[in-house]
Amino acid sequence: MTVRKAVQFSVCVEDKPGKLAEVTKALCEAGINLTALAGWTEGEGKAVIACIPEDPDKVRALGVPDVQEKEVIVVEGDDKLGVGYAISQKLAAADINLKVVLMQAAGGKYQAVLSTCGGCLDKAVSALEGCGCCCGS
Repeated sequence: MTVRKAVQFSVCVEDKPGKLAEVTKALCEAGINLTALAGWTEGEGKAVIACIPEDPDKVRALGVPDVQEKEVIVVEGDDKLGVGYAISQKLAAADINLKVVLMQAAGGKYQAVLSTCGGCLDKAVSALEGCGCCCGS
């Protein structure tokens, strides 16, 4: 299992067909590879697109206005029963409140993207380092 900090960028866009394709095309044309991507609607006619790039400086260099940037935690490892429980239990035991969680698994691997309050990030990383992250660990 690996635990690392990453930079997540998000931008509010018009909620309409093709907007995600427009944003991801611009990222692709700029040579920006993503390790995570999410999107959701938020309010009337608005949507949010959030991504974690391999190289945050490439996103910054685009100079897109109104892009929000924040540090998140990325946890990755072999998928097994109880990994979500183990991660959430370790953070609860360290009294860390999660703001946003995205966990997914594919091909025998899992990835969790976790957002906490800014002051809790290092504490959360410490709580997760050394976590076996399976049921009973």
